[in-house]
Amino acid sequence: MKNFIDLYPQKKQKLSPKDYLSLTGKEKRNIVRSKFIPPSVGSHGFGHFDVTLKNPVYTCNGETRQKKQNARRPESARATTGSIA
Repeated sequence: MKNFIDLYPQKKQKLSPKDYLSLTGKEKRNIVRSKFIPPSVGSHGFGHFDVTLKNPVYTCNGETRQKKQNARRPESARATTGSIA
């Protein structure tokens, strides 16, 4: 039995400032253009970067770099929801 994984090419990515600064040298050479998008008034966060790549990056199910990093974080480090009793 063969298992198949669907890979989708991504030529554009939306990165947080933390992710943008943590790019390796090889990943930086793959960038054609990057544009900083500031946060809107009253929103939380520090904005994001819209990055256009020379060569596409292949991901499963349209998964982004930020989703992968959040999946690797321990459950205790993730934001919890619900009320405190």
